[in-house]
Amino acid sequence: MTSTHNESGGAVAAAPQFRFPATPAQAHIWFLEQLSTGGAAMNVAVRWEIRGVVRDETIRRAFNLIISRHEILRTRFVEIDGQPTQEVMPSAELKLAHVDIRTTPIETQAERIDAIAVEDSAQPFDMESAPLIRATLVRMAADCAMLLITAHHSVFDGFSIGVLGDEFGTAVEALEAGRSPSLSELPLQFGDYALWQRDYLKSDALREDLNYWIGELKGAPYFEVEPDFPRPPAKTYAGAEANLDLPPAFAERLESTACDAGLTGFAYAAAILSAMLHRTTAAEDIVFGTHVAGRNEVDLETMIGVLVNSLILRIPSTSRKPIREHARAVGGIVKRALVHSDIPFETLVEALNPPRDRARTPIVSVTFDYQRTTFLQNRKYDGFELISRPSHSPGAVFDLNFAIIARPDLCRLSVQYDTSLFTDETANALLRRLATSFEVAFDNPGALIGDLPVPQASIASDAARPSADLRRTASPISREEAPSSAPRPPSSLDRLADIWGEVLGRIPDQCDGDFFALGGHSLLVVRMLAKVRQTFDVKLSLAEFIADPTLTACALLIDKALTKDTAAHEGGLTEPTWRLTSLKNGAPDGPVIVTVNHPLLYYGARERFGADAAIVNIHIPDTEAIERQADKSIDEIVCEARDVLLQSYHGRQLAVLGLCANGRVSYRLAQLLREAGETVVQLAMIDAWAPRTLDRSGPIARLTEKWTLRRRRWSYYARQMFDGEITLVNFLSRNNAFAKISRRIGVLASPQEEEVFVEAVIEHLMLKCRELERAPYDGEAILFCSGASTDAAKEERFGWDGVLRDDTPIFAIHGWHEDALLQAGLEKLARILRLRLGEPPEALRREGSSTS
Repeated sequence: MTSTHNESGGAVAAAPQFRFPATPAQAHIWFLEQLSTGGAAMNVAVRWEIRGVVRDETIRRAFNLIISRHEILRTRFVEIDGQPTQEVMPSAELKLAHVDIRTTPIETQAERIDAIAVEDSAQPFDMESAPLIRATLVRMAADCAMLLITAHHSVFDGFSIGVLGDEFGTAVEALEAGRSPSLSELPLQFGDYALWQRDYLKSDALREDLNYWIGELKGAPYFEVEPDFPRPPAKTYAGAEANLDLPPAFAERLESTACDAGLTGFAYAAAILSAMLHRTTAAEDIVFGTHVAGRNEVDLETMIGVLVNSLILRIPSTSRKPIREHARAVGGIVKRALVHSDIPFETLVEALNPPRDRARTPIVSVTFDYQRTTFLQNRKYDGFELISRPSHSPGAVFDLNFAIIARPDLCRLSVQYDTSLFTDETANALLRRLATSFEVAFDNPGALIGDLPVPQASIASDAARPSADLRRTASPISREEAPSSAPRPPSSLDRLADIWGEVLGRIPDQCDGDFFALGGHSLLVVRMLAKVRQTFDVKLSLAEFIADPTLTACALLIDKALTKDTAAHEGGLTEPTWRLTSLKNGAPDGPVIVTVNHPLLYYGARERFGADAAIVNIHIPDTEAIERQADKSIDEIVCEARDVLLQSYHGRQLAVLGLCANGRVSYRLAQLLREAGETVVQLAMIDAWAPRTLDRSGPIARLTEKWTLRRRRWSYYARQMFDGEITLVNFLSRNNAFAKISRRIGVLASPQEEEVFVEAVIEHLMLKCRELERAPYDGEAILFCSGASTDAAKEERFGWDGVLRDDTPIFAIHGWHEDALLQAGLEKLARILRLRLGEPPEALRREGSSTS
């Protein structure tokens, strides 16, 4: 702990820099530590291999630089009025421990490292002393070392590993080169999050989530697998881990089978695990937990701290049910749980107030996780490489914690188990039975749950059920045990289903799903949101809708908007005129596809880029923002967009994409990003003419071009109407001249506020972009042309000659202008972008020669 000295020379503890309330998760961990029951189970163990010559002192300096950046790593916990409180200290130093095993035979080094790691991670922390993280450097050779990190769970979670690793690698690279590390300013500290969560929990915002869980868990038994040994009077948290290696093709087979069933890999795996647990215990009400990162906002992705949350899955299971039907039911359970995932698990436990038993964790004894990527993405730096290595669990919080670990170099089933309850033989037998269950489900899609293997008598009998003792101490959860509240009116969901049915052309009963999967697209979203505003008198956030575009989630947004405090926030700084919306999260160090304006147009791109790529949209959010931009130059406007973007994605590889006027904005944004030292690996523009290019034509030529374009647009949509792809009403709405007449005679409704706003953004930027200077751009770029582009546009390369590089390719994509970002057009655009991001230029030109 940092200290100062008094006049007599004695040391006195330094005063904390800040105080924050402990979050519910931190308070739970603190209470376990006060009971002396948490022990090593509250530690998080991490292993990284460093290949290359890196000085020990550099590693120590990098750690302490990161500790100085993140307040949570300078935080200790003290008791104030009987409650734990976070105290951020002015400074805290990590003293790097060293172990040299260079003289140890290579064949025994791994065993030695394991022993060091187990011993170090088993040492407890003093929660009243910062930092609550330590590291040991095991030097294996001059150019190879293993870094063993142990952090306390009160300040660290699995997602934090990736954040720490990314900053650590960047810091080490800079320090080794004699530079000051360039790390972006953190948008939030963990204390800010703790204050926000406290106020959020005090509000009524989570009432609907709580009502859902009360109904979901009403009458739920305390599910457990019958242990081998009598349960101790209190949890020991002593744990071990069993692993079963799987064929490399397992993960691909799992994802493929899940996709065929319309499910995620996690949902399908949860279904097979629940079926196996049913066969193991004969229980027909399977309850287990899973973990979510709890980082739904972009600003939380760069934060170190404990944000992970637990969700409960209650899964009815019977041997007579087909596995495929069971999996579909589990998919719905998982989806509903994720919709209601905001409420902290500890808050849920407090509200449900189940019978407490020191021998058991509340509500669940079994958990399941599906890890498809490492928290730290392996990365090469200048002179060294940082590699994630499998670690171990210092203890067991739950009776059993199953996991599927599916990575390019590793595929295995794993279970962490409480060694005071289960033998090694039982843990391994459970894994073998789970692996066999997957094989049965893969090989025989029509199999019943009853076709899965049952345990041998040496493990547990077929009739094994929760013990009588358990049923006395852990009675079913009752709605009456939780705080009383008015049930949610069913009308919101029903009325919303009617709106979706009208907009999507479906009966309301067929609308329970993803809006886009049900046939929705950007124009229909605008119409749907307009009808929601008219029906409920609430204006939904487009970003929130995109985050989960399902009927249930949309109904929850409406309910929250109807019940929240409507008092306006006065004063403060002027809001930016741009807003950043995340369409898809990627790897912490993966590329970022930056789309400009109209986020709904790019929603479909989520499924067309790899897991590493993030997709975001920078957009003008409302008419007030347009008004605030009115007196600004285009450079001022785009500079602000750049600054908003870099608050979250500074230092990442960026690809910038825009359509029409937004393509011109993308061009200037890419220039400004490169001038700021950022890496722009790709600029892509769709139907985007260079500034003032069309001004070169005379008035007769421009009029001819306008009428030619109008005729071709009419022909394009008329062909779609005759082919049955669009209705007469849609045809009329997409032709301006017909639309005006149709609205006059009442065939078409007047444009909604949202549609007017979309047009206002386009007109605003087209006017502003006339000021753009045609400065050369020497970075990588691509031009796309839709069916709306004339042959002259292609021949003139949209006027970008002399601005873009001579080898800039141009590709044709299917669709008319904005329609090109639907289905086939978007698929081709994404495929070409992926080639540009990962393939050499020669490969792209070969691809372009057949499509341009």
